[in-house]
Amino acid sequence: MVEFYGFLLNHEALLEFGIEKGLGSSDTPISRECLKCRAARKLVQDAGADKWCTVEYVMTKTGNLYWCIALASTSRRKSVYTYPNNMPPQELVDEMRAFLNKPDDVQAMWWKAIS
Repeated sequence: MVEFYGFLLNHEALLEFGIEKGLGSSDTPISRECLKCRAARKLVQDAGADKWCTVEYVMTKTGNLYWCIALASTSRRKSVYTYPNNMPPQELVDEMRAFLNKPDDVQAMWWKAIS
């Protein structure tokens, strides 16, 4: 099972950001998911991290699903940075946390991939 190391993204914030950027509509459940995915990809692009980050759909331990900005993974096919030998520098993790306006106590974590 592939896991991703990164930050979960708030559903409502993604929808608001996507609508604000004109990335789609939220009229149907499918259009909402597409809009959230496009918004997450736009965030990565706006952060200038699209060369080393990916957007992935992940599951929490409680079974909730979220879009995640993944900074690393357990698969060399899925990300530039791969656990355990090649993790992103802490500086990049901190820059992404700041870009996403996450509080200092929120750390990137490992999440199970949805395949």
